[in-house]
Amino acid sequence: MATKSRARQKRHEQVLDTLLAEIAARYRPGQLFHTQRELMARFRAGYPTIDRVIRTLKERGVLESRPRKGLFVKSLPLPPDMPAVTICVFLRDPEAIQDPIQSAFHHGLTRAAEQFAFKLKLLRLRRDDDEMLADFGEADGRGILFLQDDQQTGLIARVRAAGIPHVVVHPFRGKYEHSIEIDDADGVRQAIVALAGAGARRILFAHEPVRSAHEQAKLDGYRVGLTAAGLPHDPALEVEADTKAVVTLMKQCRAIAARRQEYDGLMVMDPRILEFVCGVFAEENVRVGHDIRLAVYGIHGYTREVTDPIGIVEVPYGRAAREGLKHLIHACQNPEYSPGTHLLRPRFYWREP
Repeated sequence: MATKSRARQKRHEQVLDTLLAEIAARYRPGQLFHTQRELMARFRAGYPTIDRVIRTLKERGVLESRPRKGLFVKSLPLPPDMPAVTICVFLRDPEAIQDPIQSAFHHGLTRAAEQFAFKLKLLRLRRDDDEMLADFGEADGRGILFLQDDQQTGLIARVRAAGIPHVVVHPFRGKYEHSIEIDDADGVRQAIVALAGAGARRILFAHEPVRSAHEQAKLDGYRVGLTAAGLPHDPALEVEADTKAVVTLMKQCRAIAARRQEYDGLMVMDPRILEFVCGVFAEENVRVGHDIRLAVYGIHGYTREVTDPIGIVEVPYGRAAREGLKHLIHACQNPEYSPGTHLLRPRFYWREP
């Protein structure tokens, strides 16, 4: 008898956790909820179990009964009501997050801690997928949040095949069925159209070497932006700047500045390019905002320090991590929930000094 009682208790908790996650993910206050009969059929549970779940949700202020109308969502579950799950993230160095984009991702995870109940475990990225899966098991993980997919494509495939809940945030090596993607192409398009709107007629595009579909999408966004602005496309104004080699980058930025008479608008795809280019412009007394219109992709790094009036593409890295975590938590709490693929768009704006 005691065993049956514990089984009913566990079943009640499972159904309760699933409904809490579902309400938080899919409902708004005032929406009609399932009937008791529907819940019994869905979970293949008896009347006592479902009745107890509904009473608990009412006591917590999540559901309310309206005579002759049914059950309605009264308010969304608060974080203390949501069962905590352990989410794992693999990083090259979990103890030293120095990359600005990774830092932005982690800022989003920190913000998410204010909204959702979860435990975050940072695990070391290894060469051996089996070792990482073993680390995930030892951490008692329920799901994996991949912050981009660089060096993790094999592990992602293994995780998918094993049926482990996962979400890939801002992938650039491939396409995944559970991901939060950022529309880089649209961010670049916005910037090019804005530069044209500010009077630029020949816009040089300083971009990193095209090594993946990620960089290609940005280059496509530049070309689409030119078309949208009614400007001609000149391949000579597409210039590579390799941010991985500092000395080479300095030379490339000086070469860009030396071509100053060929363009009146400049779009740079990394704050490191922005820093070197602005340094050369300062040496040569080129006034940003007057002699040339300048825009940068990304609000981290030197973008935060520059005092010249520039256009900025604000990339939602933090929001992407937050959204990915939200969908992943729901997937961990509710096996029927599929995180799916979601697209976030950057925002362009002019920042004056």
